[in-house]
Amino acid sequence: MGNIDSLKRLFYAYGGKLNEEQIAVYYDYLKDYDVEKFNNVVDSLIRKCVKLPSIGEIIDSFHESEIPSEAEVWYDLKKHFENRDKIKHELSWIIKKDVPNLGLMSPEEARKQVYFSYKSHSQKMLESIKIGEKYLPTIERPKNYKFGGSDSVQIGETLKELTGD
Repeated sequence: MGNIDSLKRLFYAYGGKLNEEQIAVYYDYLKDYDVEKFNNVVDSLIRKCVKLPSIGEIIDSFHESEIPSEAEVWYDLKKHFENRDKIKHELSWIIKKDVPNLGLMSPEEARKQVYFSYKSHSQKMLESIKIGEKYLPTIERPKNYKFGGSDSVQIGETLKELTGD
């Protein structure tokens, strides 16, 4: 019953009369979503929407809430490279694989690469979530990337390309 309470709160927030039929239609589409996550989505929608969101807008917001923000991904990768912390988000892992030299870049360049990779992969991940599929990216490796016992690039070749020596 938690989602029905959140829906009532959503309707109250927009000053509308509680139309039990309308709430029943919303509930029918939204009843299977996790109650805690649904409450968070409703809170977010109340803060940002000017009018009562449609069922589709609520579902889209729920899916968007499953993807970490670019700032969360950046922090996750930064902690990983600085302290060897375990990567928390799947999207952070994908971006680490997409930008294999990330740990060798200046902070400014790394942030820029994370931003562009995030924009690409987060949108594709969101589309996969919406259709109920797992996002499995194909990541092209630079020509100097060598597969081996670890996920690291051959540092000598990378530095050679960067410095021209």
